[in-house]
Amino acid sequence: MASEKFKDRVKKARREKGLTQVKLSKLLGVTSANVSFWEQGLSFPNTTNLKNLADALNVSIDWLEHGDKSAGPEYIPPANAWELPDDVDLSNAEYRDIMVPRLDEVSQDNYLGEPNYKKLFPVRKELLQLYSLQPRSLGALVMPDTSMEPSISKGDMLLVDTSVRTIERDKQRIYALVKDKTKLVICRADEDVFGKLMWVDSRGRQSATTVKDEEWAQFTIAGRVVMRTGAL
Repeated sequence: MASEKFKDRVKKARREKGLTQVKLSKLLGVTSANVSFWEQGLSFPNTTNLKNLADALNVSIDWLEHGDKSAGPEYIPPANAWELPDDVDLSNAEYRDIMVPRLDEVSQDNYLGEPNYKKLFPVRKELLQLYSLQPRSLGALVMPDTSMEPSISKGDMLLVDTSVRTIERDKQRIYALVKDKTKLVICRADEDVFGKLMWVDSRGRQSATTVKDEEWAQFTIAGRVVMRTGAL
C-alpha cells in the first residue's frame, strides 16, 4: 500500500496545478481510477507513470516520494505558446510548461485544424529544446487512427508546426491535413509534375496516391508534424 504522505502530495500538487483527476489521467494515459487509487493510498504508480506524474505536476520524483519538510511544490505558471516571441530562448525561461493549443478540438471559434485556445496541451520546455522547436506556431492533436503505424500509433499526441503551409518537395515529411474542414488526415506528402503524392506508413511509399490540383483544393494543410510525444 502506498504511503499516506505520497498520496497527500499527489493530491496537493494536482489541485495546485488546477487539474481534476480526470484531466490528470488523460495527460498521463491512465484511467481516472488509477489517479484516485494513488490519492487514496490504494496503489502506487509504476516507474513510467511516476515520471510522467512528476512532469505533469511540475514537481520532482524525489518530492513526490520523499517530500520536502521546508516547502511544498514550487508552482510556476505555464506560458502560452502563441504569446511567446518567434525566437524565444527557452534555456533562460523560468516557466517549465508551455501550453500548446489543440488543433483537433472544434468549437464555435475554430474549425478542425485551427488552434483552439481554450483546449490546451502542456509540453515541457526541455522537450522542445531537445528537438530545437520554437513554440509560437505549435499546435497539438491526437493521432486518430492506425494508418501511420509503425511510425505513429493511434492515440499518440503529435506536435504540429502550423507555420508550414506548403508541401516540401523531396522531403517526404508527415503533414496534418484537413479534408473539407471535417476530416483529419495524417500522412506523408510529396510533390511531382503530376500533382501531390500522399501515402501512409502502414502501406508504404509504393501505395502513394497522386492527387490532382482540383482534388487537392479540398485539403487544407494544418501544418507539418514535428514531434510525437507518446500515447495519451
